[in-house]
Amino acid sequence: MAAVGRSASKLVLSVLGILALIFLDQGIKFMLAKQGGFFIWPNFLDIGFYQNRGIAFGIPLPLYLIYPLIAASLILIVWRYGRQLRQGQSWIWLACWMVLMGAASNLFDRLYWGYVVDYIHFSFGSTFNVADMTIVAGVVILLWRELEKSKTLI
Repeated sequence: MAAVGRSASKLVLSVLGILALIFLDQGIKFMLAKQGGFFIWPNFLDIGFYQNRGIAFGIPLPLYLIYPLIAASLILIVWRYGRQLRQGQSWIWLACWMVLMGAASNLFDRLYWGYVVDYIHFSFGSTFNVADMTIVAGVVILLWRELEKSKTLI
């Protein structure tokens, strides 16, 4: 029984950590909107206010397709991992929370600003934010769990 309590505590702490990252993400965006950006490493890495009107990695897509794509992706994740979520598998909970909270932060951007605000910019063209990193980390965990599961079936 104590193991279940520790597992639940870890999950709660993980979710609180993810929520803190999302608040950090939004705080950075509002700060940059007021004060502007700065260079961390000139000609390589800067922090600035970049409008991303496309989808992941700035891929252009009309707005009328973005919302259905986001909704379909989230429904697919919940459908695919629903049984494992009901069973309380902590890695799946953590990964799904990461994807959902990152998506919620970017959705807030779309509703508030009219676009997603990216702010970490590398000179070779990649621009993203903490919410994007949270989504990617959640997807990596889900893929890792899928690979682990497929190894046990072989």
